[in-house]
Amino acid sequence: NNQQTFKTVADLQKYLMGDVYTTMSNTGPVIVSAFFTDETGLGTANSTLTPGMHQFFLYPSDATSSSLWLSNYATINRVNRLLAAAELITPTTSAEQITYNSVIAQARVIRAFAYFTLETYFSTDLKNDDALGVILTTVPVNDEKLPRVKNSEIFGLIDSDLNFADSNLVDNTNYFYISKNFINAFKARYYLYRGKHALAKQFATKVINESGLSLVGVNTLPTSTTGSSAWHTSLNSYAS
Repeated sequence: NNQQTFKTVADLQKYLMGDVYTTMSNTGPVIVSAFFTDETGLGTANSTLTPGMHQFFLYPSDATSSSLWLSNYATINRVNRLLAAAELITPTTSAEQITYNSVIAQARVIRAFAYFTLETYFSTDLKNDDALGVILTTVPVNDEKLPRVKNSEIFGLIDSDLNFADSNLVDNTNYFYISKNFINAFKARYYLYRGKHALAKQFATKVINESGLSLVGVNTLPTSTTGSSAWHTSLNSYAS
């Protein structure tokens, strides 16, 4: 019951951190990228675990396929629940209003990214707005059976979510959470996959010029013992 669970802006923030962010994972895409391409090959041991993907067979019943679908819709459903709960809460101060808007902005970017991930793997043609996309829902659902829609409807929601975030996100430098750098990088990939190369270049350039990050050179890997605390600290020093 949202009315009992969500009573304050702080409740929304806790749900965002504890129940929305925690559903995000790049495990599925990394597995598909590694196994279903030529990035990795069959090893000398345990090579029977994923022979199909290494041979470029990927079925709807495959665990990786279903995981990509279900995990992203779990994220979307939790965001939709948060947004529905937010409608029941009225911030009482200007500072609280800013936090409220930023929580919603982060949630909407997460929803947009989840939909983009689904579109990446399940749309029939990302460059065609009229092609078949995925299921669209903006309210919490349980076991409803909903139809897939055109890409244009999914893109419309993604654009709306990102536009809201552009105006309301309180930026941060912690790369574990949604930031303006993340949004720019997301837009660069989003437009690239849609074939909108000028926009993709525009936002990729913003990431390069405004993120404060730089590519690590080939000769700058840590020299300490691989896997040690000092090694990890040096390897991840870009984040500080």
